[in-house]
Amino acid sequence: MRKLEHFHKAVVILGILFVALVIFGAGILVGYDKGEFSERWDKNYSEIMGGQRSPFYANMMGNNPTPIAHGASGQVIAINLPSIAIRGPEEIEKVVIISSTTIIRSMHENASSSDIKIGSWITAIGSPDAKGQINTSFIRIMPPPPSIGANIPSSTNK
Repeated sequence: MRKLEHFHKAVVILGILFVALVIFGAGILVGYDKGEFSERWDKNYSEIMGGQRSPFYANMMGNNPTPIAHGASGQVIAINLPSIAIRGPEEIEKVVIISSTTIIRSMHENASSSDIKIGSWITAIGSPDAKGQINTSFIRIMPPPPSIGANIPSSTNK
């Protein structure tokens, strides 16, 4: 009986170690994906943004946060359909790509890409591509955040 009890404890310990190893491995994969997106984003920044140098590259050890690979939220700063450039709250600029399958909403109403204007505030969700852009599956047009809403210049779509 004693051996069976020790065997049971050993199996439980091995099971716990296996689960911990799987969780650790998942964390490594997520971190790798995030780092790979950041590298692609930084490498392609000048091409996407028209020749400017990446602010992320200039201050590698500074307070610049790592861009999030699967979404973007912020003010529209450039439109060249199917791509839209967005400047987020941390001053990180991202490019999102609209496809024919992208769902676009203005708050709770259906909308289209023609409803997105320079100065609009949007949240885009999708998947990253090899150039560090986000291929969107969903975009929501929203009012600007309350702290910034009064300072937004009105402009038209190019």
